[in-house]
Amino acid sequence: MRATVEAADLVTVLKQGVAVTGKTTMDVLTHVLIRTDRDGITVETTDTNAYVRDRIPARVDEPGEALLSAPMLQAAASAGGDIRLAHDGKVSRGRSHYRVPFREDITEFPTQEDVRFAPVDIDPLALAAALRQVEYAPDANDVRAMAQSVHVERGRVWATDGVLMGRVRVDYDGPTMSIPDSQLKRVLDVLGTGATLQVANVQDGQAGSLRIDNGNLTMVVRLRHSGRLADVERLVPMANDKHPEVIVERAAFIAALRRFQPFVTVGRVSNVVLEMADGRFRMTSPSEESEEDLTELVKSGKGSFREGFDVKRMLSLLQGITTDTVHLRPGVKGAAMLFQPGGTERDQVAHLLMPVRL
Repeated sequence: MRATVEAADLVTVLKQGVAVTGKTTMDVLTHVLIRTDRDGITVETTDTNAYVRDRIPARVDEPGEALLSAPMLQAAASAGGDIRLAHDGKVSRGRSHYRVPFREDITEFPTQEDVRFAPVDIDPLALAAALRQVEYAPDANDVRAMAQSVHVERGRVWATDGVLMGRVRVDYDGPTMSIPDSQLKRVLDVLGTGATLQVANVQDGQAGSLRIDNGNLTMVVRLRHSGRLADVERLVPMANDKHPEVIVERAAFIAALRRFQPFVTVGRVSNVVLEMADGRFRMTSPSEESEEDLTELVKSGKGSFREGFDVKRMLSLLQGITTDTVHLRPGVKGAAMLFQPGGTERDQVAHLLMPVRL
């Protein structure tokens, strides 16, 4: 194989790829598979959990295939200009020449499972927006399969780590897609105007693979089979006008939490107490040795409550809210607090955080 490509095009597809850059027991995963045809070259990368294929224009002098080191190839192409590629790792740019590590046996490169994909009807932009609102919630290090993914179910997108949860309504009526937290950023990078989604390996109402096509770029992600999922709607408190509520400025509230966090951190634990009483809203350390008055942030408030929360998780949850204001609605004692974005209904969007024992 011998072909010439624009270095900028090559760098772009390599950055979009999923070639392994750290330690791995499969050295072939650090390589990129390049195939040529009359119209250009196809670039493929994989870490076995995701497959990415993209096309870029090229002048092909000799058709063929090459399996080249992805990080070394990206380094050689980083200076721009035209890059000449060869199957034996000889890479040139102008008068500069590089020896890029290569593998002779192309069959060592893991191939994508040959399965039949079927389209699913969901707006890619609406899906991307929903995923961004709940991406704070899953925990890739959790041993529970349900907590490791963002779940796209009929009518909703949601995620939880058992302490906090985000749920957003979407117009969807297909099989469940449990997107692993480790793949979420890659999926978001591909979703956009013109993207189409397909699924494969559907069993018990859950899809095993997700394929996203957007222009010349194709990504296939292995989905997680999380078993029977919880009914998250029962976790969202019902509307009750008698319950306490505080509406605060979101950005100022986040700034106050970050400012106060050092005063409530003991070892790895960072718990803060939020209290509404007699028209005054404040936060304190569990021992009440430190206190900050938040009444100036309050747009409106009613009732009274006193609950403790994990500051780190609360800050993470608030990053999923983009509105100017946020409604804090504690449930009955010991139940989750609802963080509602301003201008939305709990049937549309719900962010929940369980309190800690004081």
